[in-house]
Amino acid sequence: MKRLILAALLAGLMISGSGWSAANDDVDRQILGAWMLDLTDPDGVNRAPAVVVGRQYDRYIAWYLGNDQPEPFRDVELKGDTLVGTLQLKEFPAVTLTLDATLTGDDKCAGTVKYREGSSGASGSFRFSGQRVPMAAFDEVMTWKLRFTAPDGKKHEATVTVVTKDDKMYAWFSGPDHQLPARSITVQGDNVELRVTAETERGQAIDITFRGAVSGETVKGTAEYQIGSESGSLPFQGERTS
Repeated sequence: MKRLILAALLAGLMISGSGWSAANDDVDRQILGAWMLDLTDPDGVNRAPAVVVGRQYDRYIAWYLGNDQPEPFRDVELKGDTLVGTLQLKEFPAVTLTLDATLTGDDKCAGTVKYREGSSGASGSFRFSGQRVPMAAFDEVMTWKLRFTAPDGKKHEATVTVVTKDDKMYAWFSGPDHQLPARSITVQGDNVELRVTAETERGQAIDITFRGAVSGETVKGTAEYQIGSESGSLPFQGERTS
């Protein structure tokens, strides 16, 4: 469970975009989040990795968690009712994996993994099933609403869901255009720090560090950002909503 929660730190940024239709909001609710898979690989080894699905603008993104470190999928795409992505694991660098997953019920999925080994050309496939990780799996869940003004003068809001498991704290930070794993979250006394790495709409890497102080049901602080050689900071504030 620890390796699953570690990658389930999703973050949304203050960069504005075109937004999503109601239909895509429904798709988000069905797809985004952390999923625990159950599969048996071609060597007969039973595995229970996690896959975390996020979004940047109109693009889905995903990460595979098998040995504590998240590994990103490539070319993640929703084709009809099937989510497809390609993966090359550090454990098997010569093997290309293509996963396709389809919802089979509320918070359940199933699909196929196709594999191809580069040097030998060996290929094949195997099946898997999956179950969404529910919020009830965590020891404590809190929700915070953040507000800030971007450098272009636009006002933004984001919702941060903070979860606790085995005395460790993690965050699910959702904005209109990004839902991504945070690099880290730390709490020391009343001070909290959340680090996020993502991309702008043009594909530029952006690093943001939120640093704030919690006082009762409110939080206030500064978000420092860097986009290429450009950097700056902006104030943010928020309150706990549940």
